[in-house]
Amino acid sequence: VPPDSQLSVSAGTLTFTAGNWDQPQSIVVSAVDDAVLEGNHTGRVTYTASSSDSNYNNLTSQPTVNVLDNDSAFPTITSIADQIIDEDAATGDLSFTIADPDGPVSSLSVSVSSSNTTLVPLSRITLGGSGADRTVRVTPAVNQSGTATITVTVFDGFVYSQEMFDVTVNPINDAPTLLVPSNSTIQTNTAFTSVLTVGDVETLA
Repeated sequence: VPPDSQLSVSAGTLTFTAGNWDQPQSIVVSAVDDAVLEGNHTGRVTYTASSSDSNYNNLTSQPTVNVLDNDSAFPTITSIADQIIDEDAATGDLSFTIADPDGPVSSLSVSVSSSNTTLVPLSRITLGGSGADRTVRVTPAVNQSGTATITVTVFDGFVYSQEMFDVTVNPINDAPTLLVPSNSTIQTNTAFTSVLTVGDVETLA
């Protein structure tokens, strides 16, 4: 009882003798779970009789089995270009499109991650849009430079697809700061000390 590649059977041979020729025997036919998206399709099991009686020898039957495909097509997401921005700037809204080949786009969820959360914390990645048309905006942390890989994941509840793009932040030489104390009033011939505080993001003052 050999099946085709879409099916499996619980027994490869059924034996009928003079003592049980009139008793039914059964086998279990199962669909192969192959994780391949094929859509609903069919399979065949071939029964071939082998007998010393020429009336039965080599008789064949090929019943068709309907197979319902339980595999899910991967959702799709369009590409997002790498970004180069200056320190303390943002990327702007970057557009991308999502789709689900075997379901409504409303069933899809979108999430993001960052390879460098010091440069780009998750709280500074903003997803926008709705339906198929979405956006992502990246605002790196203040006074940080370097590169982070942003991963956008679209998930349909079963399988997911991802799009990755780099955000490179160029360092900018920030101006030093000077903190001057507020106005003070003193008596004549009295000493007074005034403290000035200087700072620089890039170097020690």
